[in-house]
This record gives sequence, structure tokens and C-alpha cells, in this order.
Amino acid sequence: MNKKILRETFDPNLNETFRIRELKNGHSVFTVTKNELTNLKVDSTAKPLFAHIRATSYCNLRCAYCYAADKTTAEDMSDENLLKIVEMCHANGILCITWTGGEQLMRKNFYDVIHAAYNYGIKQTVLTNGTLVERVFKEKWPKDNINFQVSLNEVWNKFDNAKESVYKAKKLIDYGYDVVLTIMLEPVSVKQYKKLIEFLIKEGITNVRFGLKVPAGLGSQDGDASIYEKNIKKIMPELMQLKQWYMDDIGISYQFEKRLYHETGLPRRFITCEAGTTEIYIDNNGDVYPCPMLKSSKDFCCGNVFQNTWENLWNAPAMETLREVSECEGCKYNCGVWCRALKFFTDGNLRGKSRYCLKELNI
Repeated sequence: MNKKILRETFDPNLNETFRIRELKNGHSVFTVTKNELTNLKVDSTAKPLFAHIRATSYCNLRCAYCYAADKTTAEDMSDENLLKIVEMCHANGILCITWTGGEQLMRKNFYDVIHAAYNYGIKQTVLTNGTLVERVFKEKWPKDNINFQVSLNEVWNKFDNAKESVYKAKKLIDYGYDVVLTIMLEPVSVKQYKKLIEFLIKEGITNVRFGLKVPAGLGSQDGDASIYEKNIKKIMPELMQLKQWYMDDIGISYQFEKRLYHETGLPRRFITCEAGTTEIYIDNNGDVYPCPMLKSSKDFCCGNVFQNTWENLWNAPAMETLREVSECEGCKYNCGVWCRALKFFTDGNLRGKSRYCLKELNI
């Protein structure tokens, strides 16, 4: 299969070349070319490979678990400044931008920003609740090198309301976009999960991802985190059974799955938590953090893209703090639950094993 190179960057820390390659179907993949003297004993890439950027704080929904609604919200930057950030990402070798919010499809001139990044070959992921995707078709967004994560909000207590986002997600798929639905794990009955999955299959959804609640922002007010943890663990074995039952009909992934780490060019530590190792987060006013969830604590602020150099931001004390956290010794899992923000907002500590440690889960 031919793979056109859209973008590439060389990282001297790992002595590797990272590329975004386009497939014949218009979707794109992340690839690594390793050199002879590969050195994996480093705590980060020389510069970030991935950027999460908050295009706007405005949203047309108010989800009970939203980590972004954390009282740190500032006024959105101008269109001109958002375009400047795209230029910075291009100049500094960013391979992938994830657009987050708020609901960025509320931003009036967002197409101009998408197109600017597209012209540089930067892979883009748009996080959306799916309610406003008609503008994507109306404005005729590019179909290649852009994918969508459509979140089903309040799906467990307002199932009928969430159906509209499913229909919109299917329309994105029909237009040729790479789409995954994202859903917050809740301790509801497995019958409800089964009902939801069968509905998604019926509507032609091909991929769905279930993630754990992070007790930050509104999520910190959405019930007792320890009770949530206890009840989620109870249903995990049955949820894994659902994955097997429906594997021929839909791709289901869970944050808590036990997957062994395989050498792909990035150290396991970089994959289990990208914050400060390969990823940078830029808030809607230009403030920088190691990841989007850690913006709820000003202790992790690294500076501002309009006031500090890219190098200084990437090597700020908060970034170094994340890098100093060692992975769990002797573990071989490509651990999806080792997220340091999840750990920090659960018990106030960046260090130590996850509360959902895969070695201890009965799945």
C-alpha cells in the first residue's frame, strides 16, 4: 500500500525520524524510522511531537463530568493569534494537533485554522460533541489527514438526546472521515452497555472508545471518586466480554484493557503518559501545560506561547516534574490507566501506581 509522506521530523533525543503518512483511502498513520544508534534512555523528545490546543472555551452543552469546566477559563484568543499558534506548531515540528474545547465548532472562523494546519500536512483530530458538524459539510472541509472524536454526552441518562450525535457521527463516516465515538464509563448495568452498543452497530458506527472519569473540573463535583472507582471495577469483566461478543461488528476499546507493550520507536513511558514527554497543551489564551487535564492546577502552568520561547516552555519546571515520575518497575503493559492527571486528581500525588493498576484488575 502506497504511503505518501505528509510531514516528518527528526528527534535527536531518540535518534529517530517520525512521519505522518497518507494512505490511499485518505486516512493517515504515524510511523517511525529508527536509526542505528537509537537511545531510549531519555525522559522526553527534544521537542513535542503532539499539541493539544483549546480553540475555544465556549460550549453548547454542560456535561457533568467535563474536566475543562474548571474555573480557570480565560477569554478566547483572537483568530490571528490562533493562526500564529498553527505557525508555531509548523515551525517547531509538531506532527499532530488535537483540537479541544469547549466545542470548537462554535468558533466562527475555525475553518481557516483547520485549513492552515492542513496545508502544512499536520494531522488533525477534532474533539466534538457532534451537534454542530453540519458546518464541516457546508464549509467543505478537507477529508484527508483529519479525523474526529465524537463524544456521546449524558448518554447513560439521556439516551435519546445522544442519538443525534450518533447520526451526525455516521454522516461524518459516510463523508469519508476517520471517526471514533468516545463515551465516559459509568457504573450502570451491563444491559445498558449492550443496548448502546447494539444501537451503534445498527447505525453503522465502526469504532467506540470508553474512558474513565477524571475528577477534575465539573468531574470533581460529580459524585465520590472512590465509589465510582469501586463500582466501575465491578463491571469491568462483563464489559470485556461485550468486546468479544461484538468484535465482528464494531471495534470496542477500553482505557483499562491489558495490552502488552511492543517496541514501536517510542519508549513505554512516553506512551503511557504523553504529558511533558511528547505532548504539549496550549490553552485558549496561550497558556501552556503538560496536558489538557492538568490545566486545572496553576502549579503546572509552563508559561505562555506569546511570552516565552518554545524551548523554554518545553523545558519548564512543570514539564520536568512530569518527566521525573518513573514508570512502574517491572510492568510490561502498554498501560492506558497510568495517566498522571487521573492519578493526581484522584489522590493528589503524581507518583505511584494507578488506582486502576492493570496487574490488580480482575479482567
